[in-house]
Amino acid sequence: MGEGKMPYTNPEHVRRILGLTVDDVSDSDLESFIEEAQKEVLDQVAIYMFEDTLSGKINGSNTTFKTSYAPIADSNFDLKVDVNDIEVYAWGEAGSIDTRVKWSLSTVYPDYGTIVLSSAPDSTYDVITATYYYYPNRHIKLNRIPRATALLAGYYYILSEMLLIPEQWMHGAYRFRHARPYQVLLDEYYREINIILGREHIKEEHGEVELLRDE
Repeated sequence: MGEGKMPYTNPEHVRRILGLTVDDVSDSDLESFIEEAQKEVLDQVAIYMFEDTLSGKINGSNTTFKTSYAPIADSNFDLKVDVNDIEVYAWGEAGSIDTRVKWSLSTVYPDYGTIVLSSAPDSTYDVITATYYYYPNRHIKLNRIPRATALLAGYYYILSEMLLIPEQWMHGAYRFRHARPYQVLLDEYYREINIILGREHIKEEHGEVELLRDE
């Protein structure tokens, strides 16, 4: 989950934060830093749940199950929460990987941790599990995620550019020392993370939850 997509932010957003132009740094130069930043932001604002045992009857007719935690988070960086953000498995025998079967989903209600499977597992299955991310606070400010990601990607880029420059050096009788502009970006990033996790953000919607962009 969460590989190879970059809608949390984009190269132009990162360049605006850094005060650079496309002539200074290309899209391709920034893309890898954005990918890494997205993963870090996801780990900062959401919690990974591996093979959570879902509640719900396994009787051949029931398709609705509930996760232990909610809201379910966007884990593939497409700024919405849907069936692609959670993996569900039916187990013929709990704990026996050889009996595990991946199950397709029909609908996800992320605010409530409710998932609807495309078909009902019958009683030959012992347990239904899911792997997903969830937000620890349903009132986090999701619309700040793009800015936080852009700040962190900018920090990674600037750090990579300055890493080989010595912090201070001598030339004859003169001593030179450079500042640490990347530290400002990192401080601002953590400020954004604190805002995301600490202030109320309420968005009531059934089905897909669209995360708001911060342009």
